[in-house]
Amino acid sequence: MDVTLLRGMVVPLITPLNEDGTLDEESLRRVVRHVLGSGVHGVFVNSTTGEGLCLPDDEKHRAVEIVVEETAGTAAVLANVGETSTRRALAEVEAVVPLGVDAVVAHPPFFYPINDQREILDFYRDLAAASPVPVFIYNLPMVVGTGIGIPVLSELLAEPNIVGIKDSSADYVYLTRVIELKRRRPDFRIFIGKSHMWAAGIWSGADGGLDGISNVVPRLCVQLFDALESRNYDRALELQKRIDAVWKIYDCRSFVAAVKMAVSKLGLCQPHVSRPILGLSPEEAMHVEDVLRRNELLPS
Repeated sequence: MDVTLLRGMVVPLITPLNEDGTLDEESLRRVVRHVLGSGVHGVFVNSTTGEGLCLPDDEKHRAVEIVVEETAGTAAVLANVGETSTRRALAEVEAVVPLGVDAVVAHPPFFYPINDQREILDFYRDLAAASPVPVFIYNLPMVVGTGIGIPVLSELLAEPNIVGIKDSSADYVYLTRVIELKRRRPDFRIFIGKSHMWAAGIWSGADGGLDGISNVVPRLCVQLFDALESRNYDRALELQKRIDAVWKIYDCRSFVAAVKMAVSKLGLCQPHVSRPILGLSPEEAMHVEDVLRRNELLPS
């Protein structure tokens, strides 16, 4: 699959777990079928929403295998290879590429603070040079602790194997500057990691959305993209408001636990999360259920 043509809605898949914290393979298959059946354009395995950094390597790689099997070439498969160092990220690339992924995604190395943006530049250049498949940048400053500066991103556009970015900065000004860079390289893909910005951002020139809420309402997300593509802006605004209303499930102490609870309410998995992440309190679980009912995703 040519990911340089990828546009639309990509789902950062949740990773269903058993009560003991191990990978729930059958539930993962159900979740993948759920989103593919709604027409999503790609899936992202072991993402932040997918608790990828919490999983043992064997289970993380098994999740990739299952997703590749279930998609069977019908949607792009992206895998997270973000790590604490260049060497560890490259090891992840070596592990997941033979499993059949179409591209890899990496945020800058974390734990040790970035001393200079040159470290980010060198990291992505090394990754792009070594990866047999295309590379997506993952701008995630609120988690990693460092954002990817526009000057660095501008230099990275010269790397042909770096094909796009997932921007989860929630900074609309930053997003518009990234879109401006795209004029120099129209094939560079821009995916917005905050669903509240989808309509405005895609209308402004981004290529699609990539937010955990698409695990819950994948069809609404695809319909939003289709409305924007057809320039039906009234319909797009209506769908954006509906997605924003469902996003209220995240008004809990853990966004990972919230989205898993929502998907579990749809009957696709159990709500278990990786320890030491706390599951939802009974009151929070009721809040999630109430949001789903108000938005007609569960029987009233």
